[in-house]
Amino acid sequence: MRSIAKTALFALAALAISAASPAFAADTKSIVISSPDVIDGQTFEDESGRVYRLYAVRAPGLDAECENSDGEVYACGERARAVLEDYANGMLSCFIGENASDGVPTVRCTDFANRDLGSRLVRAGWALPDRTVSQAYVFDELEAEARRSGMWDGRFTFR
Repeated sequence: MRSIAKTALFALAALAISAASPAFAADTKSIVISSPDVIDGQTFEDESGRVYRLYAVRAPGLDAECENSDGEVYACGERARAVLEDYANGMLSCFIGENASDGVPTVRCTDFANRDLGSRLVRAGWALPDRTVSQAYVFDELEAEARRSGMWDGRFTFR
């Protein structure tokens, strides 16, 4: 019984954190993007060439290398890009938030099955939550680390 109550509390906390995103007010503009061109593990462009960055996630740069638990070095930046490309295949529904410091608009997107792309990337271990922006994906990171998913199956240093 105690573990059920603890699980319920964690779920409620995650929901509250996800809902409390000051960058996404009730009057936030929404857009639909069809099969975006993925640039890296957190950035893509729409059909018109406008660039967007996923809200509150940090993925390794394209040239980043990581080491898996067997000591093999691999291109984790390319892997993160490929995973986002897979997740973003098709129609996305996005809310446009504030611009990042470099002027690129941030977006919080869901796929056709209403799954949050940022959450999926962090939970799969191919991105980290950007705690300077939001705590929205912290529980996803804890899950990825516990399961040793993606980059968590070894060492990475881009933090």
